[in-house]
Order: sequence, then structure tokens, then C-alpha cells
Amino acid sequence: MPQELNSYSNNADIVCPYFKEQHRCSVKCEGMFENQFNTILTFRTSNDKTVHINNFCIGTKCYLGCPVAIAINEKMELKK
Repeated sequence: MPQELNSYSNNADIVCPYFKEQHRCSVKCEGMFENQFNTILTFRTSNDKTVHINNFCIGTKCYLGCPVAIAINEKMELKK
């Protein structure tokens, strides 16, 4: 059985500017589309959610590779 990764009970390590909150198996981010308030990513397990957070939400500019962040950045560019 795979080892459970540490889950973040607080959001102190999150650097992504689009991150809003997290729950056991989900992450809530800014909306990706015009007139959309939120984007909610729902994962099969809390470990899957933690892997996503480790890959895209923590660390200097890691979020730039996140598909949600890419879509939000494109939306912002279209508004200019």
C-alpha cells in the first residue's frame, strides 16, 4: 500500500495566487472561465490531492505549470 503523503491542514505553504481553499479530497481555485466564480478539482483520494498540491501549489512559481493556472492566465490575457 502506498504511503500517505502529508496533508496540509493549513495553507501556509501554498504560493499559488489562484488557490482558495482545500478539503479532504478537493482543491478550490479561482474560476477559469468568464463569469465563473470557482474551479473545484475533486480527487479520488486525499493522497491524490496532496500530490497535486505538491506539484502545483507549493514552491516558487510551480503553479505556472498547473492547467488551472494556465487557463486563468489566458483568461486574464484576453481581458487586456
